[in-house]
Amino acid sequence: MITFLTFLTFFPFCALLLTSAYEDLHSMEISNWISIALALAFPLVAVANGMSAPAIGLALAVGCAVFFVGAGLFYLGLMGGGDVKIFSATAIWFGVSGFLPFLLWTAIAGGLFSALILLARRLPEPARDTGTARVALLQHVLRRESGVPYAVAIALGAFVAAGKAPVFQAALAG
Repeated sequence: MITFLTFLTFFPFCALLLTSAYEDLHSMEISNWISIALALAFPLVAVANGMSAPAIGLALAVGCAVFFVGAGLFYLGLMGGGDVKIFSATAIWFGVSGFLPFLLWTAIAGGLFSALILLARRLPEPARDTGTARVALLQHVLRRESGVPYAVAIALGAFVAAGKAPVFQAALAG
């Protein structure tokens, strides 16, 4: 049975990741408040679920390490700034033990989603129209010069790998 505390554990994680994916799809940008809220919610949820201070510290260190690697990828033009921030904030929730499954599932989701987007962009312009106007949510995504809204893949990867996150394991065990 899911307790109210368990619900409160999953709710901010899911709501913020879904919001980031929607924003990225809609405008190819992710508001900073989403990444900040996701990062700040973790320690509160972790403490409420009985995680130890060292485990929380290691999870925060993982997020910082991911941010610095992501900043390098951003500098090289390989990753968007919003994607780096949301990926780093999400990595905190997975900590050391759950990060690799999260990374793997995000990479798989990202590869499949990117291939789908790239194929859709190759369609002739009329085939991408829906009647008289394009679907508003996908306007930015289908432009050939646009990047890929990777927050969608990050959210998908996080949802698939959530069972490997120590904070969620603690919530379900308690």
